[in-house]
Amino acid sequence: MFTSDNGHFHGQHRIPSEKFFLYDPASRVPLILRGPGIPAGVTRDQQVANIDLAPTFVDAAQAEPGLAMDGRSLLQLARNPKVARGRPILLEGHPRIGETLSTAVRTPRFQYTEVFPTDGGRPEIELYDMRNDPYQLDSRHNDPAYADTTDELAQLLRSLRATQ
Repeated sequence: MFTSDNGHFHGQHRIPSEKFFLYDPASRVPLILRGPGIPAGVTRDQQVANIDLAPTFVDAAQAEPGLAMDGRSLLQLARNPKVARGRPILLEGHPRIGETLSTAVRTPRFQYTEVFPTDGGRPEIELYDMRNDPYQLDSRHNDPAYADTTDELAQLLRSLRATQ
């Protein structure tokens, strides 16, 4: 398995140099799997997260975890392109002192983000249609055409955060 640390901003989204924001330049990383039963030269597009790494190691070792594990083995996904289709991923940006907390839910088509201000006020909302705006430049959170999507993803994000 090969992966890397999250990316670093170099001017994207008017962020001169940082890595703790939930936009794609910081949240997407390479991941390569190789081994028995994993098809060679195949690319999969299911969404996965670092929470899936430990279950993958346990599965590859044919071991039993000592505790319940979050995430799922990537070996199943590598072998079958239909496994975990449409799976939402929870993203969290952890603050440093004096900075904001941000959380997001990413689906294959959308990313819904809530950025909480340090004063405890209402969160700032962002909604990106990744099919039509892959660089996350035009938030659609106030667009009436996306109102139902915004509401559904806000509820999904609350649900995912509650399971943490």
